Amino acid sequence: MKAKYRILYFILVAFVSGCGDEQQLAKPGNVRFTINPAGGPGGRISASLPEGASLYVSIQKAGGGDVYTLEHVTLLKMGGEYISEPLVLPPGNYELTDFLVVNAADEVVYATPKEGSAMADWVDDPLPMAFGVSDNAITGLSVQVVSTSAYPPAAFGYVTFQVGIVPGTSFRLAVFKPTGTGFVFTQAQAYILDGADTVHRQHLDAAPQAILFEGDLTRTYTLVVIQSSYKKYTQTFVLGDLLGSLAGAPHTVWLEPAFTFRLLEQDVYFELVGDIDTLYLDWGDGTQELITQETFENRSEHLYANPGNHFVSISGATLDKIERVSFAYAYGSTSEISVEHLTGLKDFTATFTDSPSTIDLSHNPSLERIYISISDIVELDVSHNPQLRYVSMFGNVNFSVPSLNALIHHLYTTAVQYNRTKGVFEAHSFPGSFDVFIGPPSPEALDELRVLRDAYDWEIYPSEF
Repeated sequence: MKAKYRILYFILVAFVSGCGDEQQLAKPGNVRFTINPAGGPGGRISASLPEGASLYVSIQKAGGGDVYTLEHVTLLKMGGEYISEPLVLPPGNYELTDFLVVNAADEVVYATPKEGSAMADWVDDPLPMAFGVSDNAITGLSVQVVSTSAYPPAAFGYVTFQVGIVPGTSFRLAVFKPTGTGFVFTQAQAYILDGADTVHRQHLDAAPQAILFEGDLTRTYTLVVIQSSYKKYTQTFVLGDLLGSLAGAPHTVWLEPAFTFRLLEQDVYFELVGDIDTLYLDWGDGTQELITQETFENRSEHLYANPGNHFVSISGATLDKIERVSFAYAYGSTSEISVEHLTGLKDFTATFTDSPSTIDLSHNPSLERIYISISDIVELDVSHNPQLRYVSMFGNVNFSVPSLNALIHHLYTTAVQYNRTKGVFEAHSFPGSFDVFIGPPSPEALDELRVLRDAYDWEIYPSEF
């Protein structure tokens, strides 16, 4: 390292929270940058950052996938060192891919060179630089930067040094969802409401993102975050108070598992059956209900002020006790259904009604019965449903033939494996014909249906084929 170039050493320290939530899941840690001005090995050379300096950093997962892209990081000088605001990262392996120091005017004054660039030899470890974040562990990473005063961006391996911060009334949002072992970033849809008016909407990738929102610091707004399979998140805030409490750090949202769907009509109902105890129903229009076995009575009805696309979520500790879900006729019209967290579901019905084209049943291993006749469903994956013994899908004339063949093959193989008798498969073309299959199935699939009918006493409709 040459002494004529001013070098700063940046120490990256990861603080990982050791506290779990009520589900005993490890939450992500906080990554901070500690900046220690220093010189080359020939002797210490005092170096300090300009007044109002801050960072822009990019971090990606070790296997690929951006987490932070030129993320603006605020710095605070404490004694002789600079401490950054925390950045949230789940435990895992990552790479630091961009590291820039800017002055108060957002001009890049120091940068870490990238591998293969003209300036790469001036640092011990050019970017990308690998590091890891673990539960209850501290990871230190020394990052060297070189002054940009005499060299263009290309000398450091950058296309440009143009960066910029978000408007002063904007804030950053980090949304997490739980997995089996911890929390991870997730995609979501964010909305800012001013009363009943939606003043901002934004799709969020699975990484912290800026909410580019020009608002009034004195006004009260409502943040709404929606993601299929999770309870709708809502928070009302005065914009100035929120920004003050965040102090530049991202606003963190922890999503809660839920049974979710979108209702299309104004007057609606659906059915739930199971040994449920205290579930929370959010109708998506500001109305919320507490569901118990005594109060629900197997059916919930609601009248919206206007028809539309209403995101409904049902959450609580006994989601896995729900055994039957039913949407039927005009009162049960939906455009989206997620039963991911209904692990005890045995009976699923969406019939004679508007429905999504696909429904993911791969998380419902106890499923025994599917009734989706006269619906818009065209594809199902039942490869993880070994208990399935009743399928009614007549009238679904647009159902995918490959999916139909795979469904029949699954029923056949599980019947043979478990000697499952007296099942039902109903797939005629009513109202067009009771004697013609939808699809139709392939010759191989028809042979499997004959075995189910003749050897395992299954009821197959149409029965003659």
